[in-house]
Amino acid sequence: MKFTAKKRVAVHGHAALKIALAASVLIIAATFFGYNAARNSQNEHWEAQQAQQQQQIQTPGEQPVAAEPERLGVEGKVYLQVNYTKCGHMVETDVTDKKYVGMTREELENQFANAELTEFSKDKAVFLVETPSVCTLHYIVKYENGMLNIYQPQENQAEPTLYKSIEMDAVNDAALEEGVIFDSLEQVESYLENIES
Repeated sequence: MKFTAKKRVAVHGHAALKIALAASVLIIAATFFGYNAARNSQNEHWEAQQAQQQQQIQTPGEQPVAAEPERLGVEGKVYLQVNYTKCGHMVETDVTDKKYVGMTREELENQFANAELTEFSKDKAVFLVETPSVCTLHYIVKYENGMLNIYQPQENQAEPTLYKSIEMDAVNDAALEEGVIFDSLEQVESYLENIES
């Protein structure tokens, strides 16, 4: 019986040895694969950096190409928008001229120094000017020195043109002394009829 017991111990010893050996092999294999995976990841990252740096390196004699500035095309249009702040109207005028063809943003801005460039492409340039007055679609009625004057703004003139004057006694209306804006001549006539009655 003693012989059998020793044999059993030897068999159990071999099984434990096999398990320990298998566990060691697994640990070594896992360590090896983990190390290789980390190394491959680092290599891929390094290779990507190298490729990126290689693209950025210029070959000898090669000069960096400056981007050509956008220019107004042959069919391009130039518009001037005037914002009349007293009446709130915006009037847009086509001011296209052959001399503007091929000009860059900066060159056009120099041509319209008093205006703000709000849009620019090869097809279109839009400039904006604000003016504290009323557009040509209106009439201004103003009491001055015993006269009720009717003015109409004109394009390209700083001061409105006198349309009509009516002699009138003193008026106690501060708005008339400042000037009242009307949308049409009919509105002016209606207003005058109300004053006279």
